[in-house]
Amino acid sequence: MPIYDGVVAFDDTRIPVIVGIEEDLVRLSADGKEIGAWSGDECSIGYEGDGVFTIHAENETLRFLPREPDSFAAAVNGDLATASTVGEAPHTKDPDRGWREAPAPKRTTRLLFYLLSAMTALLGAWAAINLFF
Repeated sequence: MPIYDGVVAFDDTRIPVIVGIEEDLVRLSADGKEIGAWSGDECSIGYEGDGVFTIHAENETLRFLPREPDSFAAAVNGDLATASTVGEAPHTKDPDRGWREAPAPKRTTRLLFYLLSAMTALLGAWAAINLFF
């Protein structure tokens, strides 16, 4: 079962919690003790924005701020397909920036890489020679 750590916000208080998500089950625990477990039809998870999710269960609404909102959103969308979700899930990356390709390595970086590779090969050869002779 994938687990996600974060905090539940109440007024001015933040409580560290762990949310476990299975295909049709949501578990909430704090300090190693289970607070609740709900099936997909007893619980709904919605996205408020800015990495904040709402968990609706047993006529209560919790504001959950996961440490990794993108991973949590993917788990909610994929693993809780039978649960009703409120609102839209966030994009996996910022839509303005999106996925960007890394720049090509600088010439100095390539030179140092090849130098390090050559030195490693030479040391390996020297060690092999010393083992057999």
